[in-house]
Amino acid sequence: MKMIRNLFFFFIIIVFVSCSHNLAPQGHYQNSAVVADGNANEWEMPLRFANKDYTLSYNITNDKKNIYIVVVSKDDEMEKRILRSGITIFFDPKGENNRKISLTYPERKSNNVTSLPRNGRPIIADTSNTKHAMVLKSDTYGVRGFYELQDGQFSIKDKRSKIQLGLKTSVDSGLVYEAVIPVNYVLENGLTDKVLKKNFSIGIVVHANAIDANRRMGNNNGNNSGVRPRISIGGGFGGFGYGGIGMGVGMGGGIRRRNNTDPNNMQPEEIMWYQFRFTTSAN
Repeated sequence: MKMIRNLFFFFIIIVFVSCSHNLAPQGHYQNSAVVADGNANEWEMPLRFANKDYTLSYNITNDKKNIYIVVVSKDDEMEKRILRSGITIFFDPKGENNRKISLTYPERKSNNVTSLPRNGRPIIADTSNTKHAMVLKSDTYGVRGFYELQDGQFSIKDKRSKIQLGLKTSVDSGLVYEAVIPVNYVLENGLTDKVLKKNFSIGIVVHANAIDANRRMGNNNGNNSGVRPRISIGGGFGGFGYGGIGMGVGMGGGIRRRNNTDPNNMQPEEIMWYQFRFTTSAN
């Protein structure tokens, strides 16, 4: 009987340890609220995470009311790619990599076909010649799957939405993206005790280059559904998410840099997932 009892307790310990290993690290608490104005001076530098090529860095924090996200790039090619092709942030309350809840900002910029060369292939002209001009055109965002907010497109100044967004580019700071998302928009009942014990995932997707995608797909209005992306997973269990240093590389073999000598060598979408547990106080 004693042996059976000991085996039972041993089994309970094994189950407990196994479950514990599946818990993501606790996130970082935001002690002072961030104003989404495109200035990164409210964030501790360097930011906690970075992509494989270190052309982009980011951080994600929360307090009891909001989730705060900052993305910074000082790489000229990455800055233009973000402004032309856009970023989508995904929120998964199940702690996986689902894309049912999303915020897209900045949105993809449209391209115009200006002329046809001798070979009959369209030349696509970027109508926004400077990064500053593209920032000015980034005045709307799209949402899907949020609680208390209808799916669709909103102006960044629309008072119907409590999402706050900021985007700014400068010589010193590069491109700075900031987002403030109410917790109640992604968790129906807020930060309950049950939620605090579960994993939550946020995915940051920099979309495939808009101009090159149109060229490769024959200028089909930016529809790149036929492109098979290569995927890099960072943060959380796959990379430096535990240590708070940067991003790791997971499935898909990482991110390749574009060969600038070939205009048709499109950069695929770049995906960075961060898996964590919400915290309600500073660690």
